[in-house]
Amino acid sequence: MAKRMNPCHGKLVPKNKRAILQFDDIPEDVVFLIIRLLSLTNAARVSMVSQKWLQSWRLYPNLEFTSKALGLNKRVHKQGRRAKFVRCVNTIIRHHAGTGINSFTLKRNLNNHNFPSSNVAAPEPTSIEHLKLCFMNLRPLPTFSGLRSLKTLDLALVCITTEDLESLLSYTPALQQLKLRQCPMLEYLKITDVLAKLVYIDIVPCLWLKILEIHAQNLVAINTYNICHLKIVLSEALVLKGAHIELVLSSDVIEYAFTDLAPLMPDLESLFLSGCTEMIISRRPPSNRFHCLKQLELKLQDISTKYDLLFLAKFVDAAPVLEALVFHLEDIEEPFCYMEKEAELRSLEKHCPHKNLKLVKMTGFSAGRSSLELALYFVENSPALELLILDHRLDRSVCRITFGGDLDAKCSKGYEHTISKYVSNAIPRRVRLSYS
Repeated sequence: MAKRMNPCHGKLVPKNKRAILQFDDIPEDVVFLIIRLLSLTNAARVSMVSQKWLQSWRLYPNLEFTSKALGLNKRVHKQGRRAKFVRCVNTIIRHHAGTGINSFTLKRNLNNHNFPSSNVAAPEPTSIEHLKLCFMNLRPLPTFSGLRSLKTLDLALVCITTEDLESLLSYTPALQQLKLRQCPMLEYLKITDVLAKLVYIDIVPCLWLKILEIHAQNLVAINTYNICHLKIVLSEALVLKGAHIELVLSSDVIEYAFTDLAPLMPDLESLFLSGCTEMIISRRPPSNRFHCLKQLELKLQDISTKYDLLFLAKFVDAAPVLEALVFHLEDIEEPFCYMEKEAELRSLEKHCPHKNLKLVKMTGFSAGRSSLELALYFVENSPALELLILDHRLDRSVCRITFGGDLDAKCSKGYEHTISKYVSNAIPRRVRLSYS
């Protein structure tokens, strides 16, 4: 008597046996979905299962080449690891179909190699949307035809000349984000109007970059961290809404804000500014004001006890529609109540210039005389104020070098006493006070 058979994936199997799922029976679109969810090395391993899985692997969309991703042994000599890294990259690129690549990351010290070159292979650029390169020399080949689909370009510790970078950018019309980190050969950079879709530029830090000229008309935000003074030239048609600027060795970041930024970026709504200052504000024409600024975050470095923080009130007066204000101070004054002679606190003329200000936050606040006067100034001149935050700790999220930690018992007692005596009793009921 013949055995009864049951259909299973197009095949007949004995009724008393369990059906076994074959890898080749999985639909092709499901195979591709599984492959793209795996890491680079795991995807390469499962591609050996069958021809169908191999074909899906050849379309792997996110190529991330790092020592960790390729599983290279750190115990191997550096030169050996570098050679093996290059071999792995070349092997994978040559077996890849060349299409469907969404992102390409190459992160390895390849200072002895140009990319792309005969030694280090590169994928077909037609479909790449995100490109990240680290630790290498970059020089486009004469046959380079462009990265027409590229949306994000991230270069870190890459040696590329100004001419080569500008040439590369001229062939990336879809670019939306440009990130440059420690590219030492750049002294001048011009972003042309070819990059009509560019909305964000991040330059952190390119030591020798002196001039940044931008004509990308849809740029929304710029982030720069430079060692020295950086001259920014913007197209007249450009309407910039946000800026994050850190100048380490600039002589006066407040002067830079008034002289360079205010007339250059009249439509600015959000500004983070970091650097040193001489604490001097001279008279400025009305044009040198931030008429649209709503959010201001200011980090002042190397503040000496001889400096008077109350001067910052005059700087903030240049932003009449401000809604949120954050100061990151390195205030080293002792609490006001511990001063040898507890003098009267000074106050500026009350004229309520900040009708929209709802939030004031000060980190690195020591309750010293000038920082206390500054806090009280905003309490008295901000009729819409809702929240005042005073924190003796430096904000580690924005301070690259942090100082100090918790206050000792004596300073903590004086700190709380000063705030209780001078701030708590001065704020209206509508204002919530938070301090630590």
